[in-house]
Amino acid sequence: MHASCRSRTASPSPAVVPLQEVRAMRTVNIDVVAIRQVADYDCGLACIAMVVLTLIDHLSAGDEQKRQDWSPGRIYQQYNRFSKNNTSIWTIDLYVFLCTLIRDDLRPAFDVRSPRFTTTAAECNNALASAPFYVSDFLCDKTRVDRMFIKARDEGMRVEERRLSTEEVTDLLVNGSALLVVLLDATIMRKARSTTPVLSLSCLQTVFSKLCCDPAKRLLCSCFPALKGKTSVFCCPSSYFPFRRALASWWSSHPQTPAESHIQHGFASSLPTEQCQFQGHYIIARGFDVATQSVIITDPSISHPLMVPLSVFEAARQSFGSDDDIITVYLDGP
Repeated sequence: MHASCRSRTASPSPAVVPLQEVRAMRTVNIDVVAIRQVADYDCGLACIAMVVLTLIDHLSAGDEQKRQDWSPGRIYQQYNRFSKNNTSIWTIDLYVFLCTLIRDDLRPAFDVRSPRFTTTAAECNNALASAPFYVSDFLCDKTRVDRMFIKARDEGMRVEERRLSTEEVTDLLVNGSALLVVLLDATIMRKARSTTPVLSLSCLQTVFSKLCCDPAKRLLCSCFPALKGKTSVFCCPSSYFPFRRALASWWSSHPQTPAESHIQHGFASSLPTEQCQFQGHYIIARGFDVATQSVIITDPSISHPLMVPLSVFEAARQSFGSDDDIITVYLDGP
C-alpha cells in the first residue's frame, strides 16, 4: 500500500497538492498502512509504526527490497530496546524514538525530512500530577520525560513549545504533505460518535484479571455472549465507562442470587466513575474533507478510517491532559 493523495479532481500521483487546486477538491486522504494496537498502552507506538511504514512505502517508490526490510514487529522490537520495555508511553518518548529511528535507520537509504513535535508543555507538566489518567505513573515518569526533552533539545530535534492552530492543522492535511500523530481525549471523541453502550475486549480482559473469585469470573464470562460483537471505538482505559453501562444493563435484565448481587456491587464500585475527565489516546490524522469540514483519522484500535467533525477533533486535541501534543511527519523531502 503506497501513500497517495486522493481527490475528485486532482491526480493521485503528487504528494503535495498546489494550494490553488485545493478549493476545487472534496477530499484529501493519504493512504496509511494499517496496524492495530495489541494492548491498552501501545496506541501511540502503533501510530508511529504506521507512519514509519507509510513513509517507507512513499519514499521507496515501489522498491520492494527496501520495503521488505521493515515490519511492525521490527519497529516494536526497536522501541522496546529504546525504552527498556517501558509501557508508560508519553509523546516525547514516541518523538525521540521516531527521530532516532529516522536518523540511524532511514536516512542511509531515504531522503527523509525531520519530524516536528509541537506541545504546550516542553517538559513534564506538573499540572497533570493529580489527573486521574496520569496519577498512577506520574512520579515514576517525570524524571524520564524531562530527560527526554533535554535529549531532544541537545540533539537538535524539532520541539516547538506552542499549539498548532486550527488553520495550521487543516493546511497540513489539505495539502496532503504530512501525517499527524495526535494525542487527544478519547472521552470527547467517543461521546461525539455515539452514546450507545459498547464493550471493549481489552477492558474485559483487564477487568477479568482483577477478579479473584471464581463466581465473579463465571458471572463475567456469562456476560460476554450476551454482548458479543460489540467493540468499542477505543481500546484504551476509556472503555471502562461504556463497559460499566453495558454490564449494568445486562445485570439489570437477569435474575441474581444474593451472592451475585454482592459481586455486582463490588465489581461496579471498583471501576472509575464517569466524572473522570481526560482519557488519552493516539490517532493519526491523515486527511481532510473540505465539504463537511471533517478530519479523516486512522485509529489504531479499529480497522477502518473515520471522519471526525473538525470541531470535535479540535476539542479532543486541546482537552486538558493532551498538552496539545502533535508529531508532524512530513512525506515530502527536506
